[in-house]
Amino acid sequence: MVHVPVSHVDAAGLSWLLDNNLLLIGSLLLSVATAFLCFKMPSRCHPRALAALAAVSAALFVAGLAIEHYNYLECPVGSERREITELILRRNVQFFADQPESWRQAHPSHISDGTLLAFVRKRTSLIVWDQDTDIHFLYDLEQDPGAKELLGKLNERTEPPFAVVYRPERGLIQVTHPCGAHGDIWLLQRKEINGVDCLYNLDYSYANRKPIPGCFGVDISLPTEARTWNLGATPLQVNIPKDLHAWLTSSFGPRYIEPYHNRIQCMENFMVHADRSWFWCYAILIVVTSAYVFRTSESWLETKRRGGVAHPFKLMGL
Repeated sequence: MVHVPVSHVDAAGLSWLLDNNLLLIGSLLLSVATAFLCFKMPSRCHPRALAALAAVSAALFVAGLAIEHYNYLECPVGSERREITELILRRNVQFFADQPESWRQAHPSHISDGTLLAFVRKRTSLIVWDQDTDIHFLYDLEQDPGAKELLGKLNERTEPPFAVVYRPERGLIQVTHPCGAHGDIWLLQRKEINGVDCLYNLDYSYANRKPIPGCFGVDISLPTEARTWNLGATPLQVNIPKDLHAWLTSSFGPRYIEPYHNRIQCMENFMVHADRSWFWCYAILIVVTSAYVFRTSESWLETKRRGGVAHPFKLMGL
């Protein structure tokens, strides 16, 4: 896998909060608030309550450090999930390639979003923090309500453990695997919106980033062009939008070539999509640290309240 250094430039125009470690900030604010409270109302600073606050602050701090470490690793999804996600992409691309020429002309498709970014950045793998793959597909739901023809074709080619899931409220079909890996097939309708000839999806992930929500200009999308992507050990023939630069700029901004992820994405991957071995190592460290801080803090504060001399190193067993 080609290592791509991560740039923390906000290429997608996301807020400041997304790019900062809220757990570390939270632990600092909690510590300051506790100190301020004890300074103003010392009678209410019971050792057990203070020790509990110290333990929570320590847990947030260690969790923040875990997120920083995971962020340094580029927030990777689990290795099994990433491998199966690539397999799903290959299956979906091959499914469209195997359809009759007349059907492919009537229903053009191309890779999109993070999958397209991985291609244009000349990666030999999917982006390590990307949770799925994406394909845009022109399909007239007025002529085929419920996408019955497409679903029928996909189901014929799909065997367990893979499954096909249709989400009509989003205009989305997903090819899924029990491990959580999936490939999104976005159903786009051609329509004119505010005088613009659009390929439109009614509930699209990046709708808020575009001048017309959910609209991809036909002039930059069609006709698609075939390209070879050196993905993994076996090259993959994929379709891309007609004007690659214009399409990516309209979706991700002019600095789309710079790899970007934020800590909110990292937290989501960490909680849901990371290898479980990483998750449990971090979780055990957080629990052990917070429990130790609670016990040590309570003993130290109780000793101080009784007027004794508290020796932190003795309390720590050193």
